[in-house]
Amino acid sequence: MSDFDDILNADARLFQSDWSAVSVFQLALYDGESYTSLPGVIVSIRVGEPWDFERYKVPLKTGDATTGMTPNGVDIEIRARITPETGTDTVLDVFAEIETLRQTLHDMTDGQFALFLHHDEFANRYFQSCSVVRMDYDASDPTMLDYVLKLHADDPVIYGGDEY
Repeated sequence: MSDFDDILNADARLFQSDWSAVSVFQLALYDGESYTSLPGVIVSIRVGEPWDFERYKVPLKTGDATTGMTPNGVDIEIRARITPETGTDTVLDVFAEIETLRQTLHDMTDGQFALFLHHDEFANRYFQSCSVVRMDYDASDPTMLDYVLKLHADDPVIYGGDEY
């Protein structure tokens, strides 16, 4: 078996586990009035935190000098999977879930929103000043629909507490 086959088999085993028992994240979009939970099973959440700086190199001298280090906004990539087993009954229900998410995102493009990584009656953690960058989904398999939601938070701080 090749390394590529090992990766594919590991990926298949990953999706067979019970994510609802493992995930501590309760992702939701908040537009200032209401929460919208993201549909399906969250497979991964990736946060990229770029930094801005100036780097100078002096000719014929070993090393360089870096100045002005400041964090930029963060890029957030959420991967999820919607299947009939995640609460929808038919393939048409799977497409209805993604259409509802698309409409919600279209409605939020007029203003910015908060992305809640976790929220319940005791605590919450969220990015604010978020905007949609891109959404991709794979509709090639009639039994499931994978989607990737790419967001950008202008503010790199992860907030917490009981206020928005």
